[in-house]
Amino acid sequence: MTSEIIHSINPATEEVTGSFTLHSREQIEEALERASLAFDRWRKTSFPERALLMQNAARCLRTHEDRYARIITTEMGK
Repeated sequence: MTSEIIHSINPATEEVTGSFTLHSREQIEEALERASLAFDRWRKTSFPERALLMQNAARCLRTHEDRYARIITTEMGK
């Protein structure tokens, strides 16, 4: 296991906005395996069900759009 830290820095202010522990090779491999399994399930999902899931995701994004806008603006340094 690694203990290396990655810092997210606002490019406009050079302020550290977040810190994250670097993942180990094993953690990355596990995440890739889970993503592959999820993709296999997604491919088998019908179009109407996919549409409903995407509409729900869009609704969630719209509900919290101010929060996401602030995060994106901070990350981009604008």
